Amino acid sequence: MKKLVTKRNLLILSVMITIITAMIPNLGMKVIGEYHHYGCPAEVLSYASNWRIGFSLWNFLFNIVFYYFTLRILMIIIKGFIPKSPH
Repeated sequence: MKKLVTKRNLLILSVMITIITAMIPNLGMKVIGEYHHYGCPAEVLSYASNWRIGFSLWNFLFNIVFYYFTLRILMIIIKGFIPKSPH
């Protein structure tokens, strides 16, 4: 049960990080002509100067999976440095 809670929390956190990185203007912003692409590592949102906004579902899902596994690897590394209690 504890593993399911941890996986759910990691998934929620990775979705939040994906949304936040797409909303921060200078983080993960790529300008190609009149188009502005937001998101890191993959571009999730696109904005053109004539009020056209695009959303890429595949890039959104890729970012969620990327951040999920990145956070999971970080948790494993951190757990390796924390000593277990003798109890």
